[in-house]
Amino acid sequence: MRRSDVIPRPKGTITVKGSVATGASYADVGDCKRTVTNGKTFQPTKITVSCSEDAVVKIVFGTTDISIEYTVMGKLPFTDWFPLEWNRDNLKGDGSKQIKIQAKYPSGGATATLYAELSGEEV
Repeated sequence: MRRSDVIPRPKGTITVKGSVATGASYADVGDCKRTVTNGKTFQPTKITVSCSEDAVVKIVFGTTDISIEYTVMGKLPFTDWFPLEWNRDNLKGDGSKQIKIQAKYPSGGATATLYAELSGEEV
């Protein structure tokens, strides 16, 4: 039997990260965004979010929400993984649209610094 190497997809060759002080309205999480190359499709691998207080986060492409609103419990890091071709038809780049993470605190919440990381690849 021949052994062959398996390369899981999508690869996380592109990683962006940033932070933001959460507020009552959604705001971009610092440099946690990527302008998708014209003609390419961004394939997310995972997101990781951490905050000392409860927070709500979502993934946005251009001006369109492409994920659910994730409610993240304070002091408990959160990670989500994405399968190959997740939301593929909605992530085609035009050289100006960005994929990014936005965050806020939930109703009745408190401001805190939220840290996020987004990784994936362009295909």
